[in-house]
Amino acid sequence: MWKRVDFVGMAVSLAASILIIFALEQGGVAYSWSSGAIVSTFVLSGVLWIAFVFWQRLLSKSHGVREPMFPWSLVHNRFVMGLLLNGFFTGFPFMAALINIPQRFQTVNMTSAINAGIRTLPLLLLSPLATAINGILVSKLGVPPLYTLFLGGSLQTIGVGLYSSLKSSVSIASAQYGYEAIMGFGFGFNLSTILMMVPLVVTEKDLGMNPQFACQTINAFQLT
Repeated sequence: MWKRVDFVGMAVSLAASILIIFALEQGGVAYSWSSGAIVSTFVLSGVLWIAFVFWQRLLSKSHGVREPMFPWSLVHNRFVMGLLLNGFFTGFPFMAALINIPQRFQTVNMTSAINAGIRTLPLLLLSPLATAINGILVSKLGVPPLYTLFLGGSLQTIGVGLYSSLKSSVSIASAQYGYEAIMGFGFGFNLSTILMMVPLVVTEKDLGMNPQFACQTINAFQLT
């Protein structure tokens, strides 16, 4: 069993992840963004990610006992790559909203941390609600997942756009909660649709691996 594990790919991806996390966490804090430590860390992380891609391609083409972490055949599957790309662009604003909205309440609106968390509930509660609704629409009513993906993407874009138009004022606009709700519905529809579509576009052999990569792609910006 151990002969099938891609230890090289695991080590390279882990090292690349640690380096980029270090750079993003320490840049502008312990080191300036232009310092040699941060720049070299970014460069080395990029080199390792490139090496990881080449290693996965080499391992996939060799057809040996060892199985790659990311089968190269998926690169040629436009549906899988589209889902991963969609997950990336959904995960970025989702994680940014989870971090920046409470911080905005505290720094701009001068609320306490607990109060800021409570005021973020429209986003936090409506995301799982949209996920449940999406499950009913797709599995019970037979709505094509592509339609809910378009719906989620539209709501997400509208909500983020409206929220970014808020003025930097101490007073809290009541529309702010509506913008959170729109974002929550958009994120919920998008994230759940991505995971539901994975079994429809991959082979049975890669079925266990693809949700893992989808989740990792969605959470790519948690490290910031």
